[in-house]
Amino acid sequence: MKKRLLATKVLMTLSLFASVGTLFTVRMDWGEPYPFFHWKLFSQPTGWDLQVHEYRLYGKTNTGEYIRIKNEQRKTFSSDDINYLVSYLMQLSDVKTRNEKLRILCRYIAPEFKSYRVVEEIYNPLVIMNDFENYERKPVVEIY
Repeated sequence: MKKRLLATKVLMTLSLFASVGTLFTVRMDWGEPYPFFHWKLFSQPTGWDLQVHEYRLYGKTNTGEYIRIKNEQRKTFSSDDINYLVSYLMQLSDVKTRNEKLRILCRYIAPEFKSYRVVEEIYNPLVIMNDFENYERKPVVEIY
């Protein structure tokens, strides 16, 4: 019993130091080496049923082709924040409110496009590690 208590104390102390270190590295824009810093392993598991459904934003080019908007760190949003926000907005029942909020988000993230599309991407996380283009795309919402 004492060994368990000691092990718990040691792990807690290591976790605390790793979190403080990660806070420093995030503020210096060096990335996030400690995966438990934002509890991503528990809040975003991806391999549970071998199929992931994610919503992604696409922008319409001048040629009429839709290209995927790169989901990267912004001044006010991390890439995870953008993923969560798009997923949340897609769950809103009021279509008019949802589309207006999506329009605001899209114009903030990628103002160079005139219209946007929300696409549901479905993929197997084990397969996509070897073949990056092996995912299904389903257009869900058009935003003008």
